[in-house]
Amino acid sequence: MNPATIHQRFAAQAIQQLHRVPLFSPVLIWVRHGCKRLSQEGQSMLECPAGHGLILAAGETPLMQNLPSAADGYLAELFTPPPSWTHRFAQHYPLQIPATAQTLSPFACDQEISQQLEQLITLLARADDLSLWRAELTWHGLLLTLASRGLGAALMRHTPPSLTERCRQLLAQDLAKPWQAAELAAALALSESTLRRQLREEATCFSHLLSELRLASAFSRLMTEETAILTIALDCGFQSPSRFSSNFRHRFGMTPSAIRDSRGLRP
Repeated sequence: MNPATIHQRFAAQAIQQLHRVPLFSPVLIWVRHGCKRLSQEGQSMLECPAGHGLILAAGETPLMQNLPSAADGYLAELFTPPPSWTHRFAQHYPLQIPATAQTLSPFACDQEISQQLEQLITLLARADDLSLWRAELTWHGLLLTLASRGLGAALMRHTPPSLTERCRQLLAQDLAKPWQAAELAAALALSESTLRRQLREEATCFSHLLSELRLASAFSRLMTEETAILTIALDCGFQSPSRFSSNFRHRFGMTPSAIRDSRGLRP
């Protein structure tokens, strides 16, 4: 288990305006400085100010703005629990899961929630096995706190992984690899025709799945690392830096270098 896939820290010194950011799993966002704005189709702009949290279900956000404050910039902690954590939580605490998902709305991260999130960050940073087990228990405690307030339904429900999710897990192991559909199908003990048919039934296809995963991984690394842009592009399977920059801008509305500039990082 990689703690970096559970907790990420996004920081910016200039406005970030991002289009269609994909979320492959539910996520909890804790805005510590600045403000996050989200625009959902057919809805007014939603604001999550500093000191508040936001829970987003898996899917895609049409427009996301990260707005720095004049004094402290923008800082947000993102938490994406592993499926195994959600599965064990659902086994132990089935009655605490809210029956229906609440409307998308920011909530105040008061002292109790903030302390649980701080403890989770501390434990994940240690990365040893014992700390990871304690981190899972801390996460379960946080979910119980949220459940007591009628929050967090999207984070608590465990469902068996779909074929799309299983494909993502395999592809993510080596995004630089020149994957072919037949190779992925063999790894899943399926014929290529069956893989393509079942992915169509889940409203996706092999090429789209791979492209989205590569772009999403590049986005995450650009937002959290200082690794050279070219290195990230190659690691994520893009052989042409210019094509990577073009595809990235078309997908997210900002170029990789603009992301870096907004974070206050020099080339």
